[in-house]
Amino acid sequence: MNATKFFESVSKKIDLAEALATSTTEVFSGIFRIKIRFANYALATNYIRAFLPPQNAQEEFSLTLVSSADIELSDLIPNPSTQSRSYLDNQCFLNWSAGDYPILYLFDRQRRRGLVWLASGTAPAWELSRPGCPLISVAGLNSPWTAVHGAAIGREGKFLFLAGKGHSGKTTAALSCMRSGWDYAGDDYLYINSLTAMIKPLYSSARLRDDMAVEFSSLLEQSVRTVSNDFGEIKHELELSRMMGPKQHRGGHICAILLPRRKGAQQVEFTPARHADAFHAMFTSTSFAAPGSMKYYAKNLSKLAACAPVFFVDTGPDTSAIPGEFDQFMKNF
Repeated sequence: MNATKFFESVSKKIDLAEALATSTTEVFSGIFRIKIRFANYALATNYIRAFLPPQNAQEEFSLTLVSSADIELSDLIPNPSTQSRSYLDNQCFLNWSAGDYPILYLFDRQRRRGLVWLASGTAPAWELSRPGCPLISVAGLNSPWTAVHGAAIGREGKFLFLAGKGHSGKTTAALSCMRSGWDYAGDDYLYINSLTAMIKPLYSSARLRDDMAVEFSSLLEQSVRTVSNDFGEIKHELELSRMMGPKQHRGGHICAILLPRRKGAQQVEFTPARHADAFHAMFTSTSFAAPGSMKYYAKNLSKLAACAPVFFVDTGPDTSAIPGEFDQFMKNF
């Protein structure tokens, strides 16, 4: 199938799915107001929880949520279906995420219309924590805004951006500061402008490992949540929008990039790092959900890595000490 026929097929499938939708709701994520169409109310209610309430936005696009019970789209699944694949050109985008709960993402770039097809009829926990993230990423490809894996917390418009691999302490640091009243931009994926170093929240979710449940028991009591099992790891899926007002859930300007690591420090410890360390941390973790050309992401993330001073941070064993130590650190900027 040539590129033109493939685009026509993708566009037609999106039209068919939209025709099945019986309801519409609007949500906000990053710089986007997203119109979500759906045919299954129960499925949509669960899916949209992590999005932010509607508000003024610079850009708009639509997203139709359907499952295998609504429409058959298996003819668009790359072969073999057990392998995840991605396709992107100037007209459309396709991303097939294989696994136990496979998902097909489609996006008509010309008409700004997307589709999420839950092939198993169910969305995995990681998708519910960052719904439609590949579509949000591709919707912003012509701008300096980039969806980046990481966490961010701040005060008075100044933010610390934490990047790095899992189990390094990003969520621990972000939730420790959030429960102390800091502004919170996110724990998983964030929207960052690589030219201005401005950061905006994409979602109101957080994913807490089971070994930290006791430490953050007060958050678990307040947040509507589910417990998931991703690849054998138990996580508590937090819905933070019910805990925070709009003035606490917001973004700002990055004043420093922190790369959490665990080296056995007995108190919060900051060590100067290189911009190259920040680029490596962001690129490695972001590329998993980044659609299309890695060259594009490498360009934006290299600019972002150079936008602020970079430090390694070991947050130590006492989570209650993190907000105070981070506050002292931010006074340097």
